[in-house]
Amino acid sequence: MSEEMNLEVKELLEALENDEDFKALMQKYNTPNPFTIMGDKRREEWHSSFVSWLLDPTENHKLGKFALEKFLELVESKRENLKIERKDIADMRFETEYKVPGGRIDIFGKNDSVVLVIENKIKADETRNDGKPQSDTYYEYCEEKYKDRQKCYVLLKASSKTRVENKEFISITYQELFDEVIKPAYEYCKKLKLEDTEKVLEQYALDISNPFMETRLANTEKEVSSKIYEKHKKIIEMIRNDIRENSINNGSGISDFFNKKGKYINNVILESLGKSIIKPDFEKIKLKGRKLLEALLYYNYIIPNKTELIYKYKPKHKHDSATCIVKLDENCKFRAGYYMGDYDGSQEVDPLPEEFDSLWKAEVAVERALKSKSENGGKSAYKLTLLYAGIPEAEGKIIDEILPLL
Repeated sequence: MSEEMNLEVKELLEALENDEDFKALMQKYNTPNPFTIMGDKRREEWHSSFVSWLLDPTENHKLGKFALEKFLELVESKRENLKIERKDIADMRFETEYKVPGGRIDIFGKNDSVVLVIENKIKADETRNDGKPQSDTYYEYCEEKYKDRQKCYVLLKASSKTRVENKEFISITYQELFDEVIKPAYEYCKKLKLEDTEKVLEQYALDISNPFMETRLANTEKEVSSKIYEKHKKIIEMIRNDIRENSINNGSGISDFFNKKGKYINNVILESLGKSIIKPDFEKIKLKGRKLLEALLYYNYIIPNKTELIYKYKPKHKHDSATCIVKLDENCKFRAGYYMGDYDGSQEVDPLPEEFDSLWKAEVAVERALKSKSENGGKSAYKLTLLYAGIPEAEGKIIDEILPLL
């Protein structure tokens, strides 16, 4: 690259880094947020609690029936000729985990005219009870129990691909929930000067669009993202070309910038606009060792302190084989352990007390703990299986199989 080009790239990178909109966007996602702090533990349940709170006209958000009206309009738009009864809508009450024979309805609302059933799916597929889909269970219960009322069945989902078997359920994505309900409610709060509710909605919107969460439910910064992209399209596409032709760690100023800011560029800007994210061309680049693990970490295939890299090992002195388990922590140090037998992630692991600075050292150490005398132990990273992977498509696959997904 010529000196003149280096100077141009440097200036373009600085312009993006110092862009007030870009800095504000990064600041938003680096500000403590009570929703995000809660993490993924019981995530589906508390999303249900939030939606139930927002839709209930009697709750303390002081929005009255505004959010519920917007939600019902969204549901009606999904099915031709559907008209949901609005009589006494302000009297509708909501609860979560509503117990019925054979299951629990995630979000259940009712008044004297209408019953609203919302099945909330963040990650898991539809469950079955004695072979019967839960959507059929809820449908049959409500059709029998509330014969005198209009029934409306909704599947609220993170992925557009998620389905339930019962065809009466109308699908709504979290993106649509944000665009058609949460965002208008936020604007309504500003109009009414409901500052406390406005803050809660703002924090929730940041959580569901947070690029650092394992499950991202919606893109909530499209207008800002579009503005940033149009101003800095040239350097963003230069970053794309550099990373595609080389790698995320090629030593250039561009790759250094991308390592620091890439998740914002990819997840908040490019994905929000429906554009392909920036990533290396793995057909051209054969990742090895630390670079392979860095790529898997960067693209969330490996979650520190959660994802396990496992392989089978046969100690010579034992009849049974063992499973060697390695984890990578947030400091890029390796922890290792083993389980005697076939391991599926649920059994208790015998851990080693040390930490290691390479995958190979961790593997050799755990094999020695199994009484191996070999100095050339370990297994190629490409042959390790991922458990608790950050990307659902990678779960239970060996790394060699998932490289095309990167």
